[in-house]
Amino acid sequence: MKYTVSLFLAILFIGCAKHEGQPQASDSLLKTPMVVHDTSPAVIDSGSGLIIDAAHMRSPEHQQLLQRFQPLEVVHIYHDYRPLRKPGTKDKDIQAFLKTHKLNHDELLAILDEGDRLGWSKAR
Repeated sequence: MKYTVSLFLAILFIGCAKHEGQPQASDSLLKTPMVVHDTSPAVIDSGSGLIIDAAHMRSPEHQQLLQRFQPLEVVHIYHDYRPLRKPGTKDKDIQAFLKTHKLNHDELLAILDEGDRLGWSKAR
């Protein structure tokens, strides 16, 4: 009898526990995700046999924005901006961040997009 009561209470507790939902989709800076529609088919490299999917390559504009940064700088900026990536972040906080890191708005967007695309939001 004790076993069934304990089992019932355990199931009830587990069922009532708060479950984490999906992460918040809203972002203080990136209001809509950057979607690149590439209609070109994947290219097979004749030398190595690898398939190159152009949808996973950076656009020339994106490369140009990231060109002045070292890879480690991009990582540091991405992770330093993490506390500001929440709904309700004030514009003055974002402007202060841009001034501190000597960035413009487009460069910050490119860095955030790069980090999101590479899965850095799941790290640390």
